[in-house]
Amino acid sequence: MPQTDRDAGGLGRDALAEVEALHRFFEAWMGSGALDETAFERCRAALAPGFVMVGPDGALHGRDAVLQRVRTAQHAHLDADRPFRLWIEEAAVLYVEAPLCLVTYQEWQSIRGVVRGRRSSALLRRAEDAPGRVVWLHLHETWLDGGAAGPG
Repeated sequence: MPQTDRDAGGLGRDALAEVEALHRFFEAWMGSGALDETAFERCRAALAPGFVMVGPDGALHGRDAVLQRVRTAQHAHLDADRPFRLWIEEAAVLYVEAPLCLVTYQEWQSIRGVVRGRRSSALLRRAEDAPGRVVWLHLHETWLDGGAAGPG
């Protein structure tokens, strides 16, 4: 059973905080798009060289492709009548052995009123010079039934 923070010098706590922080960036970047290049650089610094994402469709995406996709998604879900929402639920630390931390979480998005979810597992590594003191090494996402949950 996952624990919410198996502490190794605060690594689990920092990893969970980074999950929340990066997703707050995504919500603002893709929703209002009001963020500037400094905010995007924070996103870039959070993904380690060699970062790999396995999308919910099973496709592999390297760091450069993910960053390009994020960059071009600014304002993608801008809708004054139905604002873009993105939130995290059930975030938990599965394993910590410094400098690595394995976390899992559900990411929920409401895009123009349609809710979809993903269950994600992510491997993060301690990096004192990173914005959240950790960097993302690997992310694996799987689709969840979007009709079952609402904003948390």
